[in-house]
Amino acid sequence: MKALFAGTRRASHAQALWRFPSNKQETPLSLARPLPALSQQNVETECDAHALCVHDGSRINYNTHTIRKDRKQPTHGTDVGYELQSTLLASDQSGAPLAAPVQNGVIDEGVWQTRVPD
Repeated sequence: MKALFAGTRRASHAQALWRFPSNKQETPLSLARPLPALSQQNVETECDAHALCVHDGSRINYNTHTIRKDRKQPTHGTDVGYELQSTLLASDQSGAPLAAPVQNGVIDEGVWQTRVPD
């Protein structure tokens, strides 16, 4: 994460960014909770018949970052790191992005995901 460079409020952005990771009231679940409602709202207002769903899978190699103990080793000794699966909803009218309702991060112990249980 980094502070925004554009605009006249760079110091305000930097202060907010500094406070964000230290806020114990926010949890990964509380940050993910608005995503389904936002997704539904945007689909209802921005789509005619359906939403386009774009999926992406990425591997992040942290072979030399030995301090990270939660790295996954899917194949060989130098293939160590994380996997990320992202889903993006897009408008069937314009193709504009609407929301990113699902992010799955695969680590050695399992999967961190933004999908919120009902």
